[in-house]
Amino acid sequence: MIKYWIEVSDELNRILTDNAKAKNLTIEQLIAEVLSRFTISAHILDSEDTQKGYAECGDINLDWANL
Repeated sequence: MIKYWIEVSDELNRILTDNAKAKNLTIEQLIAEVLSRFTISAHILDSEDTQKGYAECGDINLDWANL
């Protein structure tokens, strides 16, 4: 496992904290979930993956909108 050190603004930290609590996750778990959903290799991009990605992003947006 590789670990990263990131710095975020106070506002982003508040958002991450609130969303992690709402999903019963640690902030690290939430960040890993977001990265796994939004990070893809550009060389494997195809229409099926793009469609799936849009659907997953929509699901995340709805989850966050309902907090």
